[in-house]
Amino acid sequence: MNKHTSFYISGLIGMVLGFISAKTFFAHSWTALIPWGIAGLAVGLASKNRKSALWNGAIYGFFLPMSFTIFGFQGNNGSVPALLLLAIILGVIGAGCGMVLSLTGKSVRRERMRRFDI
Repeated sequence: MNKHTSFYISGLIGMVLGFISAKTFFAHSWTALIPWGIAGLAVGLASKNRKSALWNGAIYGFFLPMSFTIFGFQGNNGSVPALLLLAIILGVIGAGCGMVLSLTGKSVRRERMRRFDI
């Protein structure tokens, strides 16, 4: 799989998880953080190297809170500009969190491979 495909898949995972979290029982609950964290670790586990883990995690982390905010929006049309600004700010914060989770997943994979001589 080339690197652009993994970028698209990471973004898609973030958007789908954001949608599911906004529209199901995870909405307005801290329990949504559990599958978000697991998916972030999985993005790092699936990445080929450290650089791709950073980028994939950033893309995943950007789209996740952004889509969660947009899909969970229930306000009026007058507050859309503020919503978009909030979604972008949360996306940037989420990108940093996604990078940390993805690098953690990548280091777990590297340590596991080193330990078991894989």
